[in-house]
Amino acid sequence: MSAIAGFIAFFTSGSVYASCMLLGVSAFFAKLCVYEVFRQTYPKPLHRRLLLANMLVPSVVFWSSGLLKEAVAIVGLGPVMLGLHRMLRGRWLSGFVLLAVGATIIGLVKAYILFAFVVAAGAWIYVDRAWKGSGLRIRPLHLLIGLGVAVGGLVLLGRLFPQYALEALAEQAAYHQDIGQRVRGGSTYTLLGDASEASVAVQLLYAPLALFTSLFRPLIFEGTNPQLFVNALETTALLLATGWVLWKVRLRVIYATIVQSPLAVFALVFVVTFGVAVGLTSTNLGTLSRYRVPLVPFFASLLMVLLSKQEGRPPEPGPLPRARSGRLPAPARTPRVAL
Repeated sequence: MSAIAGFIAFFTSGSVYASCMLLGVSAFFAKLCVYEVFRQTYPKPLHRRLLLANMLVPSVVFWSSGLLKEAVAIVGLGPVMLGLHRMLRGRWLSGFVLLAVGATIIGLVKAYILFAFVVAAGAWIYVDRAWKGSGLRIRPLHLLIGLGVAVGGLVLLGRLFPQYALEALAEQAAYHQDIGQRVRGGSTYTLLGDASEASVAVQLLYAPLALFTSLFRPLIFEGTNPQLFVNALETTALLLATGWVLWKVRLRVIYATIVQSPLAVFALVFVVTFGVAVGLTSTNLGTLSRYRVPLVPFFASLLMVLLSKQEGRPPEPGPLPRARSGRLPAPARTPRVAL
């Protein structure tokens, strides 16, 4: 991160303000790329809500507006999302370039994001290819392709970044939890009793609690300082929205809404995998709000889509058709009637 800051300062004449502005504006356009993927996937009545979920969540705006690792990671996350979307729509060259550039940027500062991304990308690819007619079909070939992307990506990333490899996951989680228990602050939390003895099986047992921690903590009564309290307002809003969805929308409808959209499947898998990893390795509620930034827009977008079901909106279409030219077909226009 020091090298990236120095590189940016070379173009901004050493101005910290200009460097923060440059990185913040770059993160803004990267978030706009993620919104563009959702905009092309879901109907127009949901666009404003999806714009809000991707661009205006307070913690995401805050942590992506400075000279921080999170801002750099967001700058890379936008291109990888738009690149994968374009590749699935048949635009291979531009999609691959965006994917490669974005993955390189993320790998420089927060490579562990890529591990969750490849798992979710494998699910996205399978659902996108296995959708036929009005439902999801079991297709062994496409299942193997999706598994190949997920497993192959994990193996390759494990070679490039061995500290985040699967075989080192439990060790790394226990290491960070042990540090959190020995170096405690005002907002320190602990999930495991004795982190030094936590095996992979024990870590997995705490996965639901880790996911809840990543998504909904700090709770409103845990806001012991002004910054933590403001963050608690956001997590409480997400918790209430999740509870409202589970109360008002039937599980069958939730399942159908997610499965019929490959992008929703990607968002769900990414939120779960990344959220569990962050929840297990974080030990401080203050830093937790910073570490979970990449998953928040996807989680908020999922909630926006599911909340529309409670309001009786029409169901979203399945995967978008691929044109021979590689471009998406233009939407049908309603003919005007002269009065």
